[in-house]
Order: sequence, then structure tokens, then C-alpha cells
Amino acid sequence: MIDRRNLRSLVTFAGIAVPGVLIATTGFLAPLAGGSVERGADQIRLPASDTVSVCPGPWQTAEEAAGTDAEFSTDPAPPATVQAATAPISAPDGTRRAAGLSSASLDGAENFTVGASPGFVSGDDRAEAPVRVTGLAEDESPALVSAGQTVAAPDGDYAGLAVLSCVRPTTRAVFTAASGGPGSDVRLLIGNPSQAPITVRIGLVGAHGPVTAAGEDTIGLQPGEQRAVLLGALAPDEPVLGIELSAADGLMTSVLQQIERDGLTSLGIEYGAPTAPAATEAEVPLAAAGSAALRVVNPGDTATTVRIEHLGHDGPVDIAESSAAIPARGVVEVPLGDVPAGVVRVTGEDPVHAGARLPADGDFAEVPAVEPLRAGQLLVLPRGPETSVVLGAADGTLTVSGLREDGTSTEARTVDLSPDRTSVITPDALFGEDVMALHIDTPDGTAVRGAAMASGEAGIGALVVPSAPSGIGYRDIRIGS
Repeated sequence: MIDRRNLRSLVTFAGIAVPGVLIATTGFLAPLAGGSVERGADQIRLPASDTVSVCPGPWQTAEEAAGTDAEFSTDPAPPATVQAATAPISAPDGTRRAAGLSSASLDGAENFTVGASPGFVSGDDRAEAPVRVTGLAEDESPALVSAGQTVAAPDGDYAGLAVLSCVRPTTRAVFTAASGGPGSDVRLLIGNPSQAPITVRIGLVGAHGPVTAAGEDTIGLQPGEQRAVLLGALAPDEPVLGIELSAADGLMTSVLQQIERDGLTSLGIEYGAPTAPAATEAEVPLAAAGSAALRVVNPGDTATTVRIEHLGHDGPVDIAESSAAIPARGVVEVPLGDVPAGVVRVTGEDPVHAGARLPADGDFAEVPAVEPLRAGQLLVLPRGPETSVVLGAADGTLTVSGLREDGTSTEARTVDLSPDRTSVITPDALFGEDVMALHIDTPDGTAVRGAAMASGEAGIGALVVPSAPSGIGYRDIRIGS
């Protein structure tokens, strides 16, 4: 459960306009007038969809993982805190308000609910169970709602910083940031936000191709249940793993929780988010400098090769390895050497998944390949650490606004992008240290990828920008020609 005493002030925020769409049996698409317009008997208005984000909740210790009862640490696990935000968004009739926000444990126990408002941001609410944050769409107005989770410890067995943009439910997820080898405590946190039981299958690939799981590779989850699956129990001798999850009979949520140790010395903690769908061009944004390593997963049934480039603020950067061969249904790890903040670009003839690992003093970050940013995305920032956002090369602009601690919104800032170099945004420098979330918009439909990195006393951690609200706000469906 979340401590209700930590609720914070209301906030206002810049919105986005959402067009309507007419769907006819002829396949012709045309916009209808916005707002509450008269419509014929052959037109049906469908409401906007709720926005759901699931945070995995308390840090899982080894004895809580499926397939093991070994004690891994004697120190208490650091607390997990959840921050949630809802921002105004424009409806087709010109009205603008923030959708209501509901926070509950994954099994349905309510934490708090906030109705439609000028905007809202919660405090550092301690999570005692997996948390489901729902943006409550109303009529024509979609819900611009996101959540984030933070776990931080400056020392001890769990020293490091782990941050996460809480994940959206899906039927499939792929991870590149996994290992079952010695010193790695990596586990899948798989949840069922659906209203019916689901079955999740876990597929593994290694450096030489598919890996047969040593334990149970199919699990059943009841509604509202989350389970932890230890990778070391499934693939104990695989130092590099790719993971594919698929859910049957409903939606799932999935996150990697990672602990690295050298004997009894902590090397960091991190959450891993699913990577973007396989593509012939994948981009991994690294919003910090360091000695990075790239992982590439080949989901295909034939071997493939890829070209690897790194683009920084000053243009192309020399890297240790500029190509890689990946076996069928396999994964490779490629050292990049010391690189500045920028974007790693992976291209080839066949679709692949990609992600990168970035070590820091006593900690590390795992960054997946991401999809292009879309209009109206809300990134909740962890409190305490400084966050930077790196944007890939593109020809166009982005608009960025901030949510302040005192409940006001900043003026929008336009970011001019470059087609041959990357750009970096630091919210504290742009808007002040009391900014709690970023609203990222693409006014001209600019196709650019970006991700964030948080850094503080405890370490570093990567953040993916959550997807925009699902659907288009409302749809008018015309039946007949």
C-alpha cells in the first residue's frame, strides 16, 4: 500500500490537441468536427481509453524468487517509492483538464484516487506491494498519466540507484539486459493486471543460440498476482542472455530487477525495461558518458550481421567495435569503449533488438532501444537525482515543458534538433530543481528517439519515456457507405 500522507499539490500543465477520425466501410478516413457535434444514426462515438502503468513495488530479495530459497543478503532491502502524475490534455471540443488518477495495489486494494483536475503530482509514496496507476479517461479526453519508481541506497548489500518508468501492460516483451552467470542476481518481475488468469512463456537465447531453461519456463498468474523468476535458476551458466516473454489469455507487465556483486561487494542495482520491437534500425540513447557495452538479440531463424555507430553532441564517435555477427535466435555483447553521451545506432538487413549497459562508480545503468517519441508523452522524474535526457539526430524540433513542485507549469521550451548530432536536455538547468515531470511534444511530427539518465549519490539509472495515451481520444465510427 502507499502512504496517503505523501500526496502533493495540484499542478497545471500544457495540453495537446487530439483529432477525431471517421471510419467508413469504404476504408476512407476523414476527420469529423471536434466537440459535441450532431451525428447521424449511423455514427457511433467510442470513448477514450484509460492509461495503465504498473510499478513492481518492493525490491525483491532472493528468498522471494521462484526456484530458489537461498539467502542472498542480510541487509534490509531499500524502500521503493512511487511518483505519479496526471497532466491536462485538450479534448476535441476545446476543453482542457487532467484526467483522474487512481492508485491501487495490483491486486485491487485502493491507495488513493484523485478526480479530474487542473493537474496532479503525488509525493514519494512508499510502495508496500506492486502498484497499478490508472489514468481515468473521460468521454473524449484521453488520460495523460504516467508513474515512476525509485529505489536508492548509498551503501550496503543493495547499494546503487534503480529507477523505472512504470510499464504499460502488453502481450509480449523482449529484454537484452540479462545474465544468469555468477555475481548476477537478475530476476523477472512478471505481473498480471488482467481480470482473468494468464499464462506467460519465457524464451531464452544465449551467445550460441536458443537456451533450454533448466527450470520452469511457463508460469501461470492469477489476476492481480506478480511473481519473481530468478534467471540464475533457469540459465545458471549463461553470462549473456536475451529474454522473450509472451502472454496468453490476457495482458502482462514485466520488468528486470538486477543486482551485481563481486563476492560480497555491491556493484550496483538497476531495473531493466523491455526493448523496442525488433527493427532493421535500432537506437539506444545513452544520456551519460562511460565505458559502454552493447547487446544485440537476433529473433530470426538465420544468422545476421549489423553495423554499429555512435553519434554524440559533436557528431560521429569512434568506437571499439563497429560491427557484429549474431547467430540465429542468439545474442552478442559488443564492447564500445569509452563513449560520450549520445545515441548508439544499430543497422542491418534483418530486424534485431538492442540495449546497452553503462557502468559507473559502484553502479550501472541498462538502457534499451526505444521507439520514436510521439506527441504528448509524460516522463515522471525521480526525486533527488539529477536527470538528463538525450535526443537522437533528427531534422526538426521538440517542445518540452516542466511540472514544478509548487503546482505550476513552466513555459514551453523549443529544442532545435540536428540531423547529424545529438542533443541533451537537463530539466534542472532548463526549468529549476523543483521540476517533477517533463511533458515532451512533437509539434511537427518529428521522428526522434530519446531516453533519460538519473544520477545521484547512490549511483545512476536509466529511464524510458512512457508511451503516449493509447488511442486518439475518441473515434466516430460510421456504419455504411
